[in-house]
Amino acid sequence: MKKDANKGIVLIKKSNDLVESRYKFNIWETRLFLSILSQIRKEDDGFKEYRIWYKDLIKTFDVKSGDSYDLFREAAGELKKKEFHIMYGEEGEKRMKTFNLIRMVDTSIETAGRKEGQEYFDVRIEDDMKPFLLQLQKNFTAYDLRNVIKLGVYSVRLYELLKQYENFGFRKISIESMKTMFGLEDKYPLFADFYRWVIAPSEKEINNNTDILITKIEKIKEGKKTVALRFIFRKKAEDEILELREGEYKGTLFEKQKRKKKVVIQEKGTEQGKKEEQTEKDILFLEFQTIVVGDFGVSPTVFLQELGNFSKEQVEKAIRITKRKKDIGTMKNISGFFLEALRKGYTDEKEIQQVKKVVKENSEKQVQDNKQQLEDLKREEDKALTSYIRSEFSEQPELLQDILILLQSSPIGRMSLSEIDIQKAVFEDLSPLLQGAIKNEFIKLEKDEVALIRMKYEVLRKGIIL
Repeated sequence: MKKDANKGIVLIKKSNDLVESRYKFNIWETRLFLSILSQIRKEDDGFKEYRIWYKDLIKTFDVKSGDSYDLFREAAGELKKKEFHIMYGEEGEKRMKTFNLIRMVDTSIETAGRKEGQEYFDVRIEDDMKPFLLQLQKNFTAYDLRNVIKLGVYSVRLYELLKQYENFGFRKISIESMKTMFGLEDKYPLFADFYRWVIAPSEKEINNNTDILITKIEKIKEGKKTVALRFIFRKKAEDEILELREGEYKGTLFEKQKRKKKVVIQEKGTEQGKKEEQTEKDILFLEFQTIVVGDFGVSPTVFLQELGNFSKEQVEKAIRITKRKKDIGTMKNISGFFLEALRKGYTDEKEIQQVKKVVKENSEKQVQDNKQQLEDLKREEDKALTSYIRSEFSEQPELLQDILILLQSSPIGRMSLSEIDIQKAVFEDLSPLLQGAIKNEFIKLEKDEVALIRMKYEVLRKGIIL
C-alpha cells in the first residue's frame, strides 16, 4: 500500500451512490474492503489485480496475528459473494440495481508452518463497479483511511454518511433509510434498541477516532414515534486532529510523525520549501474538493493552483458565499463565480452579519471572562489576607486574645465565645463565623498592612477591567 502526499494520508474515494447503498459487512470484511479501496489511484482508468499483504493489514488495523489471517481469508471469500444494492427512482417508480464487488480472490489455503511476512491476498474488482470507484469527478465522498481504522462496522457507515455533508455540518437521515443501508431491516424493531446498539456506540467511536465531532443528535418524531435523526457535527480543528494522530502506531501505511505545524522556513523556490508548500495545498484540496470540484465544477488543476495563494479561511468564505448565491438560483457559471469570490474576496450581507455576531459574542465572552477573573482574584486576595492574619496570630498570640476580648460584647461574641477559653484559643480551630468577625477586627487594627495587600490586587483588578 502506498502513502499519499508524504503525510500518511491514504485516500478512500466512493461515489455517493455507493456510500448510500444497501450492504452489510462484518468487521473483517469491512477492513479488507477498505484496504482494497486504498489501492485504487485517482489516475486509474481500470481495475488492476490488487495485492493486499497480510503484514500490512495487521499493522494498519492494529490487530493481533493469531487467527486473524484465517478471519481475513474468510472475509475475502465472503466479499466474493457480497452484493451492493443501489436504490434509485425512475418515473415515480422505486427501483434497485444489484452489483457484485469482487470478481476474483486468490488466497493461501495452507494453515501450518506459514510465514506471516509472505502471506497476501490478490483481489480483482468487478468491472461493473467502475462508476462507483474510478475517475470520480463529482458526487463522491473522500476521506483519510486513518479516520476509520478503529471504527466498528456501523460506525464506518455512519461516518461516511456524515462525511458527505461535512460542508453543511448537519444531516437528517430517516431511521428506515439507515436500517436499510446497514442491512438491519429485520433487526432492532424498537428504536431504543437501535439507538442503544447502533447509533450511540457509533457516535462515541466517531468522536474519539475521526476528524469530525458529533455535537448533537436530534430525534425527529411523528407523534410519539421517532422517525429520523438529525446529526449536528463539525470538522475538528487542526490541533484536535494533530492530538488525535499523536501516538499513531508505525506500519506500512501510517508512520508515527512529529505533529508540529509545518512552517516553510526555506527561501521561496527551494526544493524543500516547494515540498512543504505542496503538502499544505494537498491537505486543503483533500478537505474541499468534494464541494469545490464536485458541486461547483471547478477544474481540479485550477483549484489546486489557487490554493497556493489563499488561506483555509478565505476558501471557506468563498464557499459559503457561492453556496448562498447558488441557492438563490440566478447564477449561471458557478465555477467562475467561486473563483472570482476567492480571488477578489467577495463578501455579502450574511458575512457582514456573521462578523458582527462574532464580535458581539467575543465581547460578551470577554465580559464573562473578566467577571470570572475578578471573582478568582477576590478569592486569591482573601486567601492572601487570611494567610497574613494567621502568621501574625502565630507570632503574636496576645493579639488574637485582645480581639476576642473585644468581641465579647458583640452579638457574635456573646453567641460564640461562651464556651471558649480565650487564653488558649487558636484561630484555625474557631468557627468560620467567628473567624470572619476576627478578620474584620484585625483589618481595623492593622489597616496599613492590609492596605498594602489590597493595593496589589487592586492593580490587578484594574488591569482586568481595562
